[in-house]
Amino acid sequence: MSDSILRKIKHCEALSKSPNGNEAAVAYKQMQALIKKHHIAYKANQTNFKAGDKVVYIPLHRTDEVLTISLMMDKDHLRYPVAFMGGINACGIIMIRHATPDEIITGKRAGKTA
Repeated sequence: MSDSILRKIKHCEALSKSPNGNEAAVAYKQMQALIKKHHIAYKANQTNFKAGDKVVYIPLHRTDEVLTISLMMDKDHLRYPVAFMGGINACGIIMIRHATPDEIITGKRAGKTA
């Protein structure tokens, strides 16, 4: 894998954590497209998330609720570390971002239109 492709993927990963829901969704899709196009086994940086963190989903078709990570799991066979938010809510960390202070107060993801 070339360094420029890896830089692009990391840049998209950073933008996918944007509080702007539309920007985050576009960056997430671009990152996924680069990973697929170049057949890359890219593993996102798990150190950004830990149990107790307040998060929201990036994909807009998911719940708008602010969720709390209850458990992080990273195993060699997983492409991405997985965050568990209680019950059946679990996902790869590339599908979530940290909630903003306003989102934590309201309990809802900002920027989503019904």
